[in-house]
Amino acid sequence: MPDGYLSQPLREPHPRRHARGGVARAMAWLLGVLGLVCMVLVAAWWAAPEQLRRQVELRGAEALGRPVRLQQLELSLVPLRVTLQGLEVGAAAPAVTAAASSAPGLLQVQRLELEVDPWSLWRREPEVTRLLVEGLSAHVARSASGVWSVDDLLRRLRPATPSAPEPGPSMVFTLRDLELRGGRLSFEDGQHGQRHEFSQLQLALPWWSNRPANAQREVQARLSVRVNGAPLNLQVSAWPQRAQPAVQARLEVSGLDLAPLWAWWPSDVPLRPQQGSLEAQISLRAEQATGDAWRWGLSGPVALNSLSLVNAQGSPMASWERLELALQDVRPLDKAVHLAGVRLTGGQVHVRRDRRGQLEWAALSEARPPSPDASSPAASGWDIRSGPVAVEGLQIHWSDQRLQAPVRARVNPLDLRIDRLSWPVRAPSAFELDALIEPPGGRAVGSRQALRLALRGTASDQEARVSWRVGPLALTPWQPYLASVLQPVLQGTARAEGELDWAAGARPKLAARVRSLQVDDFQARVPATSSPPLAWKSLAVQGLQADLRARRVDVGQVTWREPMVQVQRSQDGAVGLVGLPSQEALPLPAAERVRPQATETLPAAGSSRRTDGQSRPTHGAAVQQPDWRLALDKLQVVAGRVDFSDQQVSSDRHPGTPWSLNLSPVSLEAERLTWPPGPAPAAIRLGVEWPQAA
Repeated sequence: MPDGYLSQPLREPHPRRHARGGVARAMAWLLGVLGLVCMVLVAAWWAAPEQLRRQVELRGAEALGRPVRLQQLELSLVPLRVTLQGLEVGAAAPAVTAAASSAPGLLQVQRLELEVDPWSLWRREPEVTRLLVEGLSAHVARSASGVWSVDDLLRRLRPATPSAPEPGPSMVFTLRDLELRGGRLSFEDGQHGQRHEFSQLQLALPWWSNRPANAQREVQARLSVRVNGAPLNLQVSAWPQRAQPAVQARLEVSGLDLAPLWAWWPSDVPLRPQQGSLEAQISLRAEQATGDAWRWGLSGPVALNSLSLVNAQGSPMASWERLELALQDVRPLDKAVHLAGVRLTGGQVHVRRDRRGQLEWAALSEARPPSPDASSPAASGWDIRSGPVAVEGLQIHWSDQRLQAPVRARVNPLDLRIDRLSWPVRAPSAFELDALIEPPGGRAVGSRQALRLALRGTASDQEARVSWRVGPLALTPWQPYLASVLQPVLQGTARAEGELDWAAGARPKLAARVRSLQVDDFQARVPATSSPPLAWKSLAVQGLQADLRARRVDVGQVTWREPMVQVQRSQDGAVGLVGLPSQEALPLPAAERVRPQATETLPAAGSSRRTDGQSRPTHGAAVQQPDWRLALDKLQVVAGRVDFSDQQVSSDRHPGTPWSLNLSPVSLEAERLTWPPGPAPAAIRLGVEWPQAA
């Protein structure tokens, strides 16, 4: 061993080794502190949900004044999420009694999940990344006295004094993935005894934000629900952040029962709807123009099925199987209703006339006094238009109590087609009408005696040109109405066709043309006689033209085949048909008897008329209403018979019996007949086989 080895000094420790040991001890201490903090945080996080659950129940009950129950609350840090399960809001305190203990609460939610982006809270721009509501059930009721089950909540939530909005920009937010599953809403109306259910409620809102950068982005939402069992779907697209916000929506509903909704129908309306169902596929478009005014319109098909209307006594007034409306552009705020078409099938209308002669429909229109705004659509600025209008299989039930014996008749069916309609009227509308009119007696008279009516033409509020055809018309079933003006019982069949031309305005016009009129096998029977006093085989009128304003009638040809006329002169010198009394003896109202009327004299321009019984000088000649003028081009009577008896003269061969004369056959041909007689002579040829007077 070398010298001095034991005496050599030892080396000192390296300074880096001392530093490493201190860092290790510091890290160990820090990890211990962090572990302790984590343990404390975990313990606090584990206990926090229970504390929050209790706070939700306590604070919720204080805010709502109702019991609030929450079964479970869950918290999650990654992602930041809160989950509520079994949330219930009970009924108001006065309602929780022994008698109402079974009443459902206000709100139940099986699961509510809220997920938030934590960094958005740091930026003060909250972003909800997910909001899920499952098993929501709400119940709202109104008592018979009109008290709502949520009145107490409205009073609590309503601020005592309305506060002005705070100045400054509004909070920026973003909502993503909003979803409502299996919702259910029920409404019970004790005033009308109705209950409405909104079940299977599904709502989806993928995205919504009010960030300025997303102003042009579309917001979409989908809603589906069953309303009293009927499916209803709603899809909405909106642009709420645009300079001019816009909304587009589409509503689809099928088989919605309308009967429960009629409970809220106004009681002062004389007609009340019953039953009915709704089908619709409506598109809504709305846009906020300059300012705060919104412009919106509706389009799409709408159908009302199996709906009926009754009066105050419950008697039916109208009904239909299906009414289809094709909405093209309906803008109520602009007073515009444009329809692509209207179609009514299986309709029924009941028309009644009481003993005073008033129609029930007219009485209903007068029952409700018009409101100040209830003027005509044209006067109030409404623009109503429609495309083709079709009425198929309409039945009109007629009941008349004015006659001595009540009369019932029916139109079955009536088909109507109109190419277009508008109000105010812009142009004439072309139409076609076909109807089969069952006479009084209904099925007892047989379908062969039903009257067919056909109309074709164009019409407006200023002019009408109509081509019509009527017949065959059996006269006997209509005797209840004919008896009010004619004593004989009429038999026979009639048919006719022609045109009607009418115009108003500066050049008024009212003219009718009968192309042909045929009355076959006619008899006018009087109960007291054995044979009809008037009868014929056929009567044909062709080419009749009547100008009612000019008071002129022109007839082309009249052919009368096998007429039989029984004429008599009574003891008082009156001449008429056999068995018919004079006009004064007929049981007619005074207003219906034909009395001679004085020719009306109209003052000319510049003249005047006084009603105080004193005459006043007139300037200009008086305008006298022209007399009727008749013209017949050709008249032909074939194989006629005339029986004449005179009760003032006794027969030479049979004393004590009236003198009689029988002319048969009688033939007559006449041309150019006019009334008043004109300068041109008429040609008349009469052929009579003169028998021996009896």
